[in-house]
Amino acid sequence: MKYSFHPDAKEEFFEAINYFEECQSGLGLEFSREVFSTITDIWRPERRRFNL
Repeated sequence: MKYSFHPDAKEEFFEAINYFEECQSGLGLEFSREVFSTITDIWRPERRRFNL
């Protein structure tokens, strides 16, 4: 699976990670894992928690 973020979206993603990490240690990492898990769910139908 190959995908990429638009440069502006990538910048916003890292800003969000930093923001959540400032709110609570480890929260930025948890947020990034959820984002990548969701991307995987979209690309791999057998991992989807819902039907499209």
